[in-house]
Amino acid sequence: MKTTVKRAIGDEQGHVLIMALILLVVGGLILTPLLGLMSTGLVAGQVYEKKTDELYAADAGVEDAIWRIQNRVPESYPYSYPEPLTEDPFIVNGKSVEVEILRVETDESTQCRKVYRYQIGSNATGTDGGTTTVEAFLVSVGLNYSALAGNAITSGGDVTILGQKTSISGNILLAEDGTLNVPGDFEHIDGQVVRADLEWPDGDELADFYFYDVRNAPSYYGDTIIDLRGKHYPTGPVYINGKPSSSAAGLGPLYVDGNLEITNSENPRAELTLAGTLYVTGTLLIKPTKDLIINLDGNTIFVGSPARKPPESREALYVGGQCGINGPGTIVVVGDIHFEPQIEAGKTDPVLIYSVSGKTDVWPKGAFYGSIVGNVQVDLQPNNTIVYPGGGFGLINFPGLIEGKERYTLESWQIK
Repeated sequence: MKTTVKRAIGDEQGHVLIMALILLVVGGLILTPLLGLMSTGLVAGQVYEKKTDELYAADAGVEDAIWRIQNRVPESYPYSYPEPLTEDPFIVNGKSVEVEILRVETDESTQCRKVYRYQIGSNATGTDGGTTTVEAFLVSVGLNYSALAGNAITSGGDVTILGQKTSISGNILLAEDGTLNVPGDFEHIDGQVVRADLEWPDGDELADFYFYDVRNAPSYYGDTIIDLRGKHYPTGPVYINGKPSSSAAGLGPLYVDGNLEITNSENPRAELTLAGTLYVTGTLLIKPTKDLIINLDGNTIFVGSPARKPPESREALYVGGQCGINGPGTIVVVGDIHFEPQIEAGKTDPVLIYSVSGKTDVWPKGAFYGSIVGNVQVDLQPNNTIVYPGGGFGLINFPGLIEGKERYTLESWQIK
């Protein structure tokens, strides 16, 4: 080919001119549609960019609506914003966004379990009049079992008092078919015995409720030991499986997938303060041989399953030895509870102890200040003193006593 071109140039007979004319004609034929295609592509790209901006703006309106439902609950529905005369325009990506929220209570709702379905419509409009609409459906489940925490003892089954030296300051609430078993001459109830139909949460509901607190928390798998070694945590380190761990706030939130033991192995008078929910899927053993005080500080210990049991006990939760527990706070257990601290519990602030589906044995060495809740059976041993707080519990981490812990599920999202 190279030789042919050189020969055509050398003989000067016009062959190159013919090739140039052919290329010019072909180029002319191709150039016009190519420029048209490029022009169409540029226009289409601008349209795609505008529609993408509108789509992102409309989706931002949906996200904003979900945030408002969770954090700034509207007073009534349907709820639309922004208000034309009272609120600034809602502008995203240069697009004007308008949002409307509808709410309907579903048939699954009960007195203690409210299920709402939200329909969210978000319109994003550009200056050229183009509009993109995104529609989403959100389902929320709110739990309110605060009625279970309103008495010294609340039981869905039986309450048995095994000793004449036991005293109760506060009401006892029983289910309609529950029984109160007391010694023949027992007269130490400073309150009323009330019967009522109660609605109880199941273990799965409470597991979801408290797992929300630890979904992003540090996690430990398998059997775990937390040893204070005589320290005042968070002032000093706590040892988790032999390794020191420290936090400026306190222990938690923390997730343990397995059995957990909390102890104090070295010096007297260790003190542990919680800074979040302590969630255990197995069993929890608290039986220190040296003084150990646990400050719930408004937080919760949740024990999810009695499937794996420690050798010292058959219960899902065993509290004994030189242990004391201060509130305010909650201890929620799916399974049996043995509560036998040697130091008064809840004296500074009250504690709510709740066995979801098991038996609760209460054997405190001193007085217990708070509320004992059991769906099956509550047994009180001799020499117990149960004192319900005069002002109730206030805001503690229990369904109905704390706000902002509904469960939300995005059911669908689509472009209209």
